[in-house]
Amino acid sequence: MRLEDIETACDKIIRHSRGLTQDEVFADELRLDGILLNLHVIREAVKHLPTDLRERHPDVPWRRIAGMRDFVAHLYFAVDLDIVWDTVTRDVPELAERIGTIREQETEEPGDR
Repeated sequence: MRLEDIETACDKIIRHSRGLTQDEVFADELRLDGILLNLHVIREAVKHLPTDLRERHPDVPWRRIAGMRDFVAHLYFAVDLDIVWDTVTRDVPELAERIGTIREQETEEPGDR
């Protein structure tokens, strides 16, 4: 399911950046590439989530998330690393937590909602 893809990509980004500074993360070309790839995975997965699921969880900025993927994909060589770092350190952990909650809610029996 796409939610699992998002959660896995978030976990990888968090793991690739845990305990490191912005300079340390972005000085490592493979680490940066991994982070950008997983941002791309998140954005692609969001674009393919069912509309009704997104509508049930309007507190998640789905459009903004999908737009970041376009930003990263089209401006790869001119990516603003400060924006990426803010996304990595603030937005991705928040999204990972929110996606975990959504997955729990979505796997409940329909009568349990």
